[in-house]
Amino acid sequence: MSSGRPATHCKKHLLLKGLQLFNQQGYHNTRLQQLLQCCGVPKGTFYNFFSSKDGFVLAIIENYFQLEAERLSITAELPQASHFQKIYKYWEIQIETYGTETDRIATLIANLSAEMPLGSTKLRLAILKTRADIIQVITEDMQICQQEGSIRSDVTPRALAEFIWCGWQGALLSVRLCKNTAPLQEFLKTLRLLEQAPGS
Repeated sequence: MSSGRPATHCKKHLLLKGLQLFNQQGYHNTRLQQLLQCCGVPKGTFYNFFSSKDGFVLAIIENYFQLEAERLSITAELPQASHFQKIYKYWEIQIETYGTETDRIATLIANLSAEMPLGSTKLRLAILKTRADIIQVITEDMQICQQEGSIRSDVTPRALAEFIWCGWQGALLSVRLCKNTAPLQEFLKTLRLLEQAPGS
């Protein structure tokens, strides 16, 4: 590339725009030409970074976990807050960023899981790995919360992590159906219940 944005910036821009388009439109409805037009880059630039559309999706999936980890770290430094309060704030911020634009709200992992051809082993394994990585992070957070006594301890951290992740994914999918953010608010209410131990 002799001109334009630096290579590293261009690749990051493609990944972020690709994530946005796949979230909103799904895998099959997102065309390469549309992506190139949105990013303002020629096809040759795209193929300098990615061997194919599937290769591009793999890169997005791999980048997705890093993006989620960075978002979670924003709330990690909140002063005078329990670990659970920091986690709760993370989900609040996620919902606030969506606002009322329900068409922007989607879930990459769930969308790709539903659309991937059964023969796409690499993509399926990449989705499974990202899901497992995210649940592991949430599991570790739940362990810290239980150790500090900020959430119920009668359920294993792993089970809580699965419950939170599946609840969040389901809420995101429900938003597209309901055309409002009520499912996300219900998710937050359910998350609050983790603070109460049974019978307390």
